[in-house]
Amino acid sequence: MQTSISIIGIIFLIVLLKTPSACTTTKKSNPCKECPEFTHQIDSLKNKIQVDSITIKIIEADFDELWAENQIFSSMLSEIENEPGGSEIVNTLYNNNK
Repeated sequence: MQTSISIIGIIFLIVLLKTPSACTTTKKSNPCKECPEFTHQIDSLKNKIQVDSITIKIIEADFDELWAENQIFSSMLSEIENEPGGSEIVNTLYNNNK
């Protein structure tokens, strides 16, 4: 099975390499004038990357804020738990909010 997949992959690469391309620029250069359909697609992808980057920054800020709040509540619960009868209070609150 693996051999047939390898042979199919090699045939695909040969066909791909022998297929003439309209674009004659090297792959490392900027999009060429001969490929306007790719230029539009590249612009669209760049916009999506920018939007996604902003979204990730917002998510990271929200995560940091929630983490800080979690640290505060953990400290508060720890202090309550260390008081006399505090362990029972924390257990009761935990069980009531499951």
